[in-house]
Amino acid sequence: MLYKWDLFNNANIHQYIDGHSNIVMLVKTENNWCLGAYSQAAFKPNSITNQTGLLISFHNHLIFSNTKKAIIYDENEIIFGNYDLKIKSGDSKISSNFASLGSFYDNQGYGVHTMLGQGKNR
Repeated sequence: MLYKWDLFNNANIHQYIDGHSNIVMLVKTENNWCLGAYSQAAFKPNSITNQTGLLISFHNHLIFSNTKKAIIYDENEIIFGNYDLKIKSGDSKISSNFASLGSFYDNQGYGVHTMLGQGKNR
C-alpha cells in the first residue's frame, strides 16, 4: 500500500503514488458502494497516457476499460479518463463524469449511478 486517505493528513497524494506503475485505487463511498480504478501507466507530471486503464464497480460486478486516455495528470487530483473518476487530494469527496458525452471509458450503456450509486448526481 502506497497511500491511505486520512482526515488528518492533508499531504498531496501525488507525493506517494507518482512514478509507480500499475496503480490500483479502492474507494468506498458514504453509501457503502465500493469502486476501483486501475492504471497500468504511472502518474507523472505533464503526462497523459492511453495505456490500459480500468474502472470497476464492485457493487454491480462490472469492469469498464478505457477507450482513450486512461489517466490525466493534475497536481492536485487523481484523474482517470476525462474526469470519469476524479479524486481531489486531501479531500474525502470524489466526482465522476462517467458515461457523459466526453467520457474516455466505455460505459457499456450504464450511467454514472453504476459507479457511485447516487442516482444521476455526479
